Amino acid sequence: MSALLHRSDGMKAVLAQYPMTDYLRQEKATEMLSNMPAAPESTIENYHTPARFDLSYALAAYGKYLTYFGEDPKLWPIGLIADAAAMPPTWIIHGEADKVVEIGDSLKFVDQWTKNEVRGEVKLSVLPGMDHGFDDAIKEDEEEWLREGLGWVQEKWLG
Repeated sequence: MSALLHRSDGMKAVLAQYPMTDYLRQEKATEMLSNMPAAPESTIENYHTPARFDLSYALAAYGKYLTYFGEDPKLWPIGLIADAAAMPPTWIIHGEADKVVEIGDSLKFVDQWTKNEVRGEVKLSVLPGMDHGFDDAIKEDEEEWLREGLGWVQEKWLG
């Protein structure tokens, strides 16, 4: 989001891990992130600051995300990319089986980047079978795709 809002601030590269490029949507379900029980809908009305994690997913699961945050498309990167003339080199990493942030949002963002002929490189790595937060325990020396991607970011960042 910062790269879209502060384009002339000298940002050299962006690394976006399973980014929320559009508003969060969830199917009403009995399970949520990491097989946690779904928060009741009352979470939306009765939340306290420490419960914001539950609030975000409850808003999505009960279709109230836009009611709470507003419907201005410029709140989300997908609504800003159409007006972007240029972006810093951007690497997006997303698990193909992400149950929190839809992989389709990252695909749509990259598609809009390409269609709008935004100057700057975008690299999308879709990891088959991986869910949200899949990368919390991976190591660069054990994963070729990660080593290659970080090398790409380093090259763009340091020139």
